[in-house]
Amino acid sequence: MSTLKNLFESLPGFEMKLESYDRRGKVISEATGGDVFDAARGYRELLPDRGEHQRIGLLFRSEETIEFLVAMFAAISRGLTVVPLYPNWDGPTQLSYLERYGVRMLAVGDGFLERTSAWSGSVDKIVNISLDPESIPQGEENPDPAGSFPAGLDGDHPVAWIFTSGTSGGMAKCTEISLSNMDAAIENIRDLDFLCEGMVAHCPLSASHIFAFVVMTAFIALKPRRVLLSDVQFLARLPQERTGKVNAIILVPIVINRIRSGFYDRLCTDFSQGKVPPELKKLARIPLGARACLKRICRRAEEGVIDREAGRLRGWRGLPFILLARLVFGSMVRRRLGSPEFMVLGGARPNLQAMAFFEVMGIRVLQGWGMTETTGPVTVSRLADRRNGAFGTCGELFPGIQAKIDGEELIVEGTQIARGYVEPDGTLAPFEGVVKTGDRAAFDKRGRLKVFGKVSD
Repeated sequence: MSTLKNLFESLPGFEMKLESYDRRGKVISEATGGDVFDAARGYRELLPDRGEHQRIGLLFRSEETIEFLVAMFAAISRGLTVVPLYPNWDGPTQLSYLERYGVRMLAVGDGFLERTSAWSGSVDKIVNISLDPESIPQGEENPDPAGSFPAGLDGDHPVAWIFTSGTSGGMAKCTEISLSNMDAAIENIRDLDFLCEGMVAHCPLSASHIFAFVVMTAFIALKPRRVLLSDVQFLARLPQERTGKVNAIILVPIVINRIRSGFYDRLCTDFSQGKVPPELKKLARIPLGARACLKRICRRAEEGVIDREAGRLRGWRGLPFILLARLVFGSMVRRRLGSPEFMVLGGARPNLQAMAFFEVMGIRVLQGWGMTETTGPVTVSRLADRRNGAFGTCGELFPGIQAKIDGEELIVEGTQIARGYVEPDGTLAPFEGVVKTGDRAAFDKRGRLKVFGKVSD
């Protein structure tokens, strides 16, 4: 049985709450696993079978991620291929991708309903996905979850067309993700040793990004107690006072770089002029000269973490700076993020000093690696793997994934390798199970992946 199919059919029994936060940091929608299942079963009645339309575009704001999940499950359970569009693309760009790839049906959230209403000449059907109980179509009473997926969907069935998150001047490439790719990714992520049933996770990333698309699905399969969904731009508006305690937060490297830079900027700000934001009043009471000294201590603490994690420092060497910085600022930094025990980073190679900053403050940083073409992460460092050269590595490869270094370039193959690139005319340029990543990488003696940069684009 497909893992994705089994996940969808078991949603009604999940004691889980999804929470979506708006731009002001307030909860705007909540749903249980049963709510997602019921809404998906209702909206799927508005969607055609695959014979009429093979694919459907998804367009939702980051704060509409629950609606995104409803639309995804509704479409996939109809046998349709979902094609998420990036919410930060402007209207003409979004429409150009729909036209170029022949997507003539859309599922949209309330936030994009006005924009897409002007696309009637290019789109045959637009389905507005809302969590308002009065808007959800009424499906069967007491539906049997079993049999919710159409018969005959094999492992090669195209579940999704995912666009790369960035381009090099042209259009973003479109990658076809199969049902077997999704199943393998969900199984590998939920088997990570630092994830457990009943945990609380925060994912402030657009669901259109491959990492959020796969990781959020895997988290739901894990049966968490709560999953918080928001926009990364508004992360600073979601302190622990609003979110409560979280166990884990999922981010991309550029975000932790910005958080660290913002911390040091505020630490050295002269608050003698102008109004002090409420969250910075305690900081403003510290004299500017003392704060400059504290910045130097924090930077020394980062260096100490890097050296200790690499095994270059033993005993108490480097610890005083780490302990002092954590004592002064650790609680403040942690509470701004919901006091997570750890954060998981995916995407581009992170800045080692930014990772060390959060380690100083008491948050374990776990680096992962993957790309759209590998159906998201294929390796993540382990929670217990520390002070033995693991810092800055991405951990060992997931089961079912093999890799080699050709020259300096990382070549990956295995169960999560997507089917191939989709050309605008609908033809597939297959990967044949192997992807040349363009990343310069190496494996250490323990088999942990370390990515250094790009060898090609």
